[in-house]
Amino acid sequence: MVSIVRNFRIWISDQIKLRRGNTLAKRILSINSTNRGSTGRIMTQITKLAREAGYDAYMAYARGDEPSDEKSIKIGRKVDIYWHGLVTRITGKHGFSSKRATNIFLEKVDEIKPDLIHLHNVHGYYLNIELLFGPIKRQHYRLSGRQ
Repeated sequence: MVSIVRNFRIWISDQIKLRRGNTLAKRILSINSTNRGSTGRIMTQITKLAREAGYDAYMAYARGDEPSDEKSIKIGRKVDIYWHGLVTRITGKHGFSSKRATNIFLEKVDEIKPDLIHLHNVHGYYLNIELLFGPIKRQHYRLSGRQ
């Protein structure tokens, strides 16, 4: 566990050094399919470490516990996830349903105006990637992802 936390600290240190224009990234939004399990814990820990480092850090997810604070955003509802899964099974187009949930989420992103968006997991029947990346590209948000 100690090495995982050390790796988080190194990652967050690298990410917060990214620049947007001439200013240091101060507001970070992490997006993941869940706030539980391995990837959920990673996102939660990254958010926690960013906050401890003095950054305004938000996290957004579709599955898991209800938001624990005002900077945690739940994306969509269970019915949205099930509908997205059904549409994917019928059409074979994963990531192109959940329009309502994605639009509501993007309104919250516009309110937050993050300097850096960390995409941890964008698969999982909860986001419309076409709707998600359009505004991200237009707003010139700095993106970071797990490799």
